[in-house]
Amino acid sequence: MSAVPRQIKAKMRSRNNFVADQQSVWFPFEKLQKRSGGDSLLELEGIYSSTFPRDTSLHIMPIGGRSRARKEFKVSLEPEDEEFEQIVAGALADQHHDYAYQLAHEVCDFFHHCGARITEYGKAVYEIVSLNEADTGKLRSFELVPIDVRTLEKRHGKIFQIVPLEWAEKHELPTNIPLQNDRLVIFSPPPTCSNLDEVNAALAQLGSGRILRMYSATRNRTNSFYDAKEHIRAEKLALAAATRTIGWTGGETLTEIFLEYYTLHRRLVFERFVISLREAILQTLNEMLDRVGPRFEVQSRLQISGLPTLEDVAAAMNELCAGERTFNSILDDFTLL
Repeated sequence: MSAVPRQIKAKMRSRNNFVADQQSVWFPFEKLQKRSGGDSLLELEGIYSSTFPRDTSLHIMPIGGRSRARKEFKVSLEPEDEEFEQIVAGALADQHHDYAYQLAHEVCDFFHHCGARITEYGKAVYEIVSLNEADTGKLRSFELVPIDVRTLEKRHGKIFQIVPLEWAEKHELPTNIPLQNDRLVIFSPPPTCSNLDEVNAALAQLGSGRILRMYSATRNRTNSFYDAKEHIRAEKLALAAATRTIGWTGGETLTEIFLEYYTLHRRLVFERFVISLREAILQTLNEMLDRVGPRFEVQSRLQISGLPTLEDVAAAMNELCAGERTFNSILDDFTLL
């Protein structure tokens, strides 16, 4: 049973009489027919394929830009520039409004969405769209508009967005839209997590209803060889093997299979993965600001402080090995609530 393809929604906002130079377009992904050799277009099957990006995104940053547990948590632009801060926050926001943006809120939401796209599709691609005054052409703001990476194709060093024929004819669009490379922002997993494609391929084969189908097919057979409990245990072992490099457990505690020490170690491995992903997104965002800032005569970078670091993970692993602290107290150090 195949899952319904998840859509990446376009930003729905009023551009307030600004002229946007957007090249990419949005369309429902299911309109795009599978192309030969397009591995990125394969539909993922199974519940883990959707819960993995969701769980990762919820752990990457505090929800809503606030954290009771992390009193020192802060998102800022350095050096400070209130006007450019509003421009950056608006560029990252999913929804446009006429009142002041909260930088921490918009940054956290962006990390949630971007992190989910990276973990699900291997990359997250955005277009830098300039917003210019209609009468003077003066640059006033910009947006980061998400592009579904499954609609992109690279040919001879150039990137094209593939638009289905029916949609293109209906909306008077070309079926192949060339995109300028210097306007694209491509977020990738950190180098330490380069096997996400392999992880997702394995997750696609798990949690997909096979257990239920096997059980339904054999439950009335008195001499059936099938044992649902053994099947569930085998699938949990397969899940643990598939995600051993990132530590994700699919919401399973795995304590009925592994010692509590090992389950906590896996949790710390997952925290390391999430922190590495957060740092990779932040680095790419700052590289984008290095490109965009001079157009506004500004040179600012995003700073995030007060969250767990890779050094904290290393220290926690050492404390776990030494038995210096309780398991729960170690986990408390990484909550973002």
